[in-house]
Amino acid sequence: MVNKNTILFDLSEVLISGLLGVEKQLAEETNVPEQNVLRALDDHQFLELLCGEISEEEYLTQTITAEGWNISLERVKKLIRENFHNQVPGMEALLYCLKKGYSLVLVSDHAQEWIDYILSVHSFFRVFDYLFFSFQLHQTKRESSTYQKILKTIDRKACECLLIDDDNENLISAQKVGIEGIRFTNIERLSTELTRNGINV
Repeated sequence: MVNKNTILFDLSEVLISGLLGVEKQLAEETNVPEQNVLRALDDHQFLELLCGEISEEEYLTQTITAEGWNISLERVKKLIRENFHNQVPGMEALLYCLKKGYSLVLVSDHAQEWIDYILSVHSFFRVFDYLFFSFQLHQTKRESSTYQKILKTIDRKACECLLIDDDNENLISAQKVGIEGIRFTNIERLSTELTRNGINV
């Protein structure tokens, strides 16, 4: 087995909260069931937003209008940003621990406006050697070619890398180019899986 020297991390639901969780407050304020809120956020050109083709304002305005939500655009923006403040317990400390022996790379499907805000409120980004975002790449982690672009930029072989992501579809896409992965559920299980993969935690 080739020793891993580079660990690729997802952002949302691995290091911090993404959109997951914001549905609770939105449901309360719009009187719409939480599952309907989540469905709406995943519709209405969400992919185009992540790939940098439309702005956050365009995406949210379309969502609010199409769903008939009785809530202002600015209020939705505020609730989303408040959700981004939530860190996954223990993960920042793990990043700094892994940084001592491994190259760390962030690979995130995200909107530019959201990342601009997230970078302003979290300091752990400094541990990463590279940051890759879907709005810059104009494609998401569901596409295997995304990982090929990343490997070329960081000058690593697929067998030297390990991807940590909560989305199984992203892990499958990475596996197609030879990058092994761990599906994130919680830090305890992740620590066990890292050790199993020969990563010193």
